[in-house]
Amino acid sequence: MTDIYETSKQAILVIGIMVSAACYMVSLLLERRSMSRPSMFTLVPLLILIVTCVSAGASLAPMTSWIGQGAQEYVSVLSLVGCIVLFFLTQALLRDSRLAERLVLTLFSSSTIVGLALLPSFFGVGDGSFTNLLGTPHACAMYLLIMSTLACGFWLVGYKSTSLWAQRALKGFTIVTYIACLVILLALDSPVLWTLALVASGTLFAAAFIHADKFQDPLHFTPAMGLFVLGAIFLVLPTRFPSPFLQEVSPNLETTWGIANGAWNEGSLGFGSGPGTFSLVYSKYVALDINQSEFWDIIFDRGSSFVTTQLATVGIVGVLSWLFFAVLLLAFALKKLVNTDNGWRDALPMFAAWFVIFVGSFIYAQNITLVMLFWLLSGVLASLLVPKHESQPQHEARARLATVFVTVLVLVCAVTTVFLTMPRYFADVTFARAINKDASADTAEEVDELIRLLDKAAVTNPWNDTYYRNLAGAVLHRLSLLSSEESADNEYVQSLIATAISATEKATDLSPANVLNWEVRGLVYRELLSVVPDAAQPSVGAFEKAIELAPINPRYRVEAARAYLGIADSQNPLMQSDDGDVVAEAEASKEAAMAHAEEHLLTAIALKSDYAVAHYYLALLRERQGQLAEAVKGLELVVSQAPNDVGVGLQLGLLYLRQGKNDLAQVELQRVIELAPAYANAHWYLSVVFEQKGDLAKAIAEVEQVLATNPENVTVQTRLDRLQAGQTSETIPDPVTPVSL
Repeated sequence: MTDIYETSKQAILVIGIMVSAACYMVSLLLERRSMSRPSMFTLVPLLILIVTCVSAGASLAPMTSWIGQGAQEYVSVLSLVGCIVLFFLTQALLRDSRLAERLVLTLFSSSTIVGLALLPSFFGVGDGSFTNLLGTPHACAMYLLIMSTLACGFWLVGYKSTSLWAQRALKGFTIVTYIACLVILLALDSPVLWTLALVASGTLFAAAFIHADKFQDPLHFTPAMGLFVLGAIFLVLPTRFPSPFLQEVSPNLETTWGIANGAWNEGSLGFGSGPGTFSLVYSKYVALDINQSEFWDIIFDRGSSFVTTQLATVGIVGVLSWLFFAVLLLAFALKKLVNTDNGWRDALPMFAAWFVIFVGSFIYAQNITLVMLFWLLSGVLASLLVPKHESQPQHEARARLATVFVTVLVLVCAVTTVFLTMPRYFADVTFARAINKDASADTAEEVDELIRLLDKAAVTNPWNDTYYRNLAGAVLHRLSLLSSEESADNEYVQSLIATAISATEKATDLSPANVLNWEVRGLVYRELLSVVPDAAQPSVGAFEKAIELAPINPRYRVEAARAYLGIADSQNPLMQSDDGDVVAEAEASKEAAMAHAEEHLLTAIALKSDYAVAHYYLALLRERQGQLAEAVKGLELVVSQAPNDVGVGLQLGLLYLRQGKNDLAQVELQRVIELAPAYANAHWYLSVVFEQKGDLAKAIAEVEQVLATNPENVTVQTRLDRLQAGQTSETIPDPVTPVSL
């Protein structure tokens, strides 16, 4: 999975901010000015950065924590550096009223674009999915609510621009933003969003109550009152408003708290498992009852809220450092708001908007846009709350020296950021192109192009395990296409095998705590078992590691069982040897492999009793063990749960046939043919049923249908000739096309 917009936004954020910071520092030197003295709001963000770096240093996924990948850019160290520099720049520059006006105009012009982008969804344009640059529908709604709160604050205290056109533009932007906010709130009808709407309006009303004598026109309260009334009503009652958006699902507070506890119990109480690693600890510590829900096989990459997610990933120390900064800013803001001087008017709108995102951090998750907005509003608030401290003449020389040092540091960081970010961006663009091709890659040429793009992405950014994981899967697909080619170049096949193995090993080396990497590694080795004799143990070992990383997910236990069944089947040729020792060893290996497979399958069923795939492979195992009755019972259960699975229906019909229950076999195979009329194996075994019943005409008709789809199959033609000659057999033939485990 990839999210190219998150990577793009991170690239724009860090490159734009670092270049801006470099320009600002150079301008200070050219104008012979020095930086202002550091304040509390200078030191605390640096403390947050240090704590986050410590957490990233011991991370389960270093690349994700330091740089960000897989939609985790918003919590990476790189993004945090960009946000903190943004905070410093905003705090330093927003003392200029002209820059403050431009910032406000830019913010509302952006929110207007976001609001207008919602229109196609409500008019049925597109597939109904949410494709806005903001991310999920709830994230977009939260963003628009924050901006609407800012607009309500300006309407309440009054906002006058030095330019008439700018004032008119701002008025239009705020109206569009506010209307878009109300529409998406009604469409989503989320208790979380209505709660935040009440927080927003309540904050504005509280400030107005403190300064009641300063407000003469009650109409200024109308927009905030609108948010309050809608929030109060629809927090209890449904809106019945048509919504074009997909439903958003996330772990609840109890589940998220359990994930955090699991991470802490492993020794990560102070600094967590590393920024952006929630999905890794989720796989390992999610509660067993998740298997009773439809989300049992989904790995969530964030918890119920930003703060609870951070408790698991950056630990208590990381969350406390962030809270210290936020509470400090909150205390300064409240002190400013209760004062009677005119300064509270400037602070109120920004504080109300900032307070909404602060409270939202406790009840909703975030993305890179919301994180950036938090730090931007924090910088604006700090510029309004903290007086500027000029350097004293006796310290001027030191201040200038410090300014030179910081300028050099910022220039180095800016250049490093560009060289670090741009290759990642281009690699993700290439990877996104590959993902778009993946859905339609069926021919050899299309798969070759897919492999080329994935390989290019991996070469451009060799630290992303996702690229190597997908590359291994694409190469495996190419090998499956080659298996049907009689004249495949053996040297080319061997190079593909080496590429698949190398890619999957690289993925597990880069991120050994990611269960998906071990799953793909196990799949690669298992599928290569027939051509790589030594692949058995690596395949089993990979799936065992996946089970260790996701102990309550039954899927990995089934995959391990399939690997053991493959090992058991690989012993069959050895059991035909004339050497008694070889036969005895092969029989022992097969029996041990089947015992391990049975153990994993029974455990998978214990973890999720309605897991049809586990029952299916357990039935196949019972068949190999000669327990046909048990195998039939298992497949009958699977068919009842997955009646449209033609593969399962074929296996059940074949087992009926082997039991001699020809009537049941006929009914099941005919049902499968109704679902898939061109299914050759179903026609093939239905012909066997008719042959054993003595109805040669129907048997010949079924074989002729098989021959129509397999005209060059010698086995089919030979059997057809035999039946047309009136010769019958009691032997059940092998399938026409291979049936994989």
